[in-house]
Amino acid sequence: MLYRVVRFLPLVALAAAVLLVVVLAVQNRTLRVEAAKLCESATQAYPGFVVPTFGTTTLGGDFVSIGNAPAGELQVLFVFGTSGGECFETIRSWKAIVEELHALRAREVPVYGISLDSEPKTRRYVVEHGLLFPILRFPERKLASLYRVTRVPLTLVLNHDGTVVHARLGPLTGQASIDSLISTIRPGRSPMSVTSE
Repeated sequence: MLYRVVRFLPLVALAAAVLLVVVLAVQNRTLRVEAAKLCESATQAYPGFVVPTFGTTTLGGDFVSIGNAPAGELQVLFVFGTSGGECFETIRSWKAIVEELHALRAREVPVYGISLDSEPKTRRYVVEHGLLFPILRFPERKLASLYRVTRVPLTLVLNHDGTVVHARLGPLTGQASIDSLISTIRPGRSPMSVTSE
């Protein structure tokens, strides 16, 4: 009897070792996913993140205050570069969003483009692509870091005190992406959301 028990001990030990490896692999995967989320929240804008307020003038010469609006109002920001293919892909969607906001009650929702490039390059880009919403630049380069602009395009919706309520990193293409952003802005809007590609 004892011989039979001893004979099966290596199999039991092997099964226990396999089970331990599986448990450790699952825990390792969970930790990697959590670490990636933590890294992303440390480097990217996300719902609930508060951006610093700044004032500047648009390319048209109008003064604007970003991250500071009357209570209950939102601001939509499209951060872009003039040489990126992904920004070019997103222009059509940004134009559609602006048109849809104008078709809704949302004329009072200001939409701003923020270029990361020089003023001359930005002016050429605006004319070339027919951008009709106000375009500005960060008055200080460090603001791009404080807004967590790690790459472009970046689409943000801010509430009146500069809290991000919607963030989208990467190209904004397709009607589903547009509808997601519009639903954040419309009355009865959905809760805070974030997407990235």
